Amino acid sequence: MNPLIHTASMPRTAFDTCVEAGNPWVVAWSLHFSNSSFVPPSCLTAERSPLLLLKNAEFFSTNFENILKGGTEDEIPPGTVYNVHYKQYVEKKWLTKTECQNISQPFCNLTRETEDFTEYYYGRVWAVALNGYSSDWVCSQRFKPEQHSNIGAPEMKYIPNVRSIKFLIQPPYTLLKDEDDHQLIAEDIYSLVNSNKH
Repeated sequence: MNPLIHTASMPRTAFDTCVEAGNPWVVAWSLHFSNSSFVPPSCLTAERSPLLLLKNAEFFSTNFENILKGGTEDEIPPGTVYNVHYKQYVEKKWLTKTECQNISQPFCNLTRETEDFTEYYYGRVWAVALNGYSSDWVCSQRFKPEQHSNIGAPEMKYIPNVRSIKFLIQPPYTLLKDEDDHQLIAEDIYSLVNSNKH
């Protein structure tokens, strides 16, 4: 885990954009990211119940807010609950988040658990119905916040004058803070990434 950052609370943006060519100032519309198709072997098993299927698991990330969602097949029986695990790419043991066990919706906010934006992560989701039927674990593809998080639209303010208007444009804030408890903007993240490469 990166010692320079920790998670803060911030409202979600409705915009879904991505950084072009590694430049945080150039944004382009994006529907979703694509990454490696490799998934951990622990998730490649046959379904346990044809009545309760999870199609896939996928990370959705905007401004480094990382949410794992499980995709379902057809209609899921009422009362079905979901469990979410996560792990770093190099680790063998799956970890749990207490707030994401036996939940009623197939998604979980893993921002704090995946806050080291230079690491690779996996997530997985499992469903259990009231009648005892369960799905198999379905795993996400490999996810790296630095590469796969979409960057939202910049914040813009304007100051009107008599004969002109001054516009102030700033990259969006993220959910991360530095060691001095200052909230980081998207530009700060990529500056840290670039500094670590030199």
